Amino acid sequence: MGLYRGGGELYDLNAAKALQKAGVTVRFLVGKPWLSPPPHPVDQFPVTYCSTPYLRGLANRLPRGGGRLMHWDLDLFCARARALLSESRGEDIVQVSGLSRMALLKGLRNVPLVIRYAGPPSPRDEKDLSAFDAVVANGDAHRYIREKLRPDADDIPPGVDLQTFHRDPAAADALRVRLGLTGRRVVLFVGRFVPLKDIPATLRIFSRAAARHPDATLLLVGEGPLEPEIRRTVSALGLDERIRFAGAVPQADLPAYYSLADIFLLLSSYDNFPNAVLEAMACGVPVLATRVGGIPLQVTDGEQGRLVPHGDESAAA
Repeated sequence: MGLYRGGGELYDLNAAKALQKAGVTVRFLVGKPWLSPPPHPVDQFPVTYCSTPYLRGLANRLPRGGGRLMHWDLDLFCARARALLSESRGEDIVQVSGLSRMALLKGLRNVPLVIRYAGPPSPRDEKDLSAFDAVVANGDAHRYIREKLRPDADDIPPGVDLQTFHRDPAAADALRVRLGLTGRRVVLFVGRFVPLKDIPATLRIFSRAAARHPDATLLLVGEGPLEPEIRRTVSALGLDERIRFAGAVPQADLPAYYSLADIFLLLSSYDNFPNAVLEAMACGVPVLATRVGGIPLQVTDGEQGRLVPHGDESAAA
């Protein structure tokens, strides 16, 4: 599940719950840092933790995402995971999430092997796709994989639990009072604090709009390696009184945050098929987002919200 639980990890958990409900036994093999407990433990299913240096948080702080460091860390995890899976524990199928080097497991075990992508594979991963018995993707990743790599790739998009995600005015009013946002116009961001979400641009754009709307507050829900940098940018823009950090919020509590929002804001440089957009719309919140990746598959400009080109900060403001 990683140091930060995002849309891809949530997809896997929801799929596991659905499979379990259908009578399938599900077990997880999950990475964790060597010297610390798992930040987001998987407590609903049997789990084996595979310890590695887990340098992805550091890689996100480096120029260009620290690609070589990221690849080394992931390759080490895959090597250890293959060793743990080399002997059968009764699995009928093994599914991996975006880890193409797990294709080498086919040389160790005669077990059907499925790979699921939450975003387009990197060029170094593409050569391994033919080894998998099935490929699952959604959003922009599915489009790319079907057109370029595997015409047989299956499109299985994530859904939203409408029993959880729906507009809840009473919960929103209570949260508004607790956060001191009574009478404020609330702009909401929900997501990881990682480069592709382009939160610095979000802050600049909000700053421009906030000058015209003195009653507006930007509420940031999430966590991630870039949080110190984001807090410095907030201060540099003079927005300390206009921006609130809510931290990580459990899924069960998110509908109240969506319900108090006047608009949901996601100005990513790339996003494959972000769950937060679906959650916001399920709670009746209009969306302002960039026209990138799979977001146009979710939002029709002028209907559920507005789409702007990434980098056009004037249009977004």
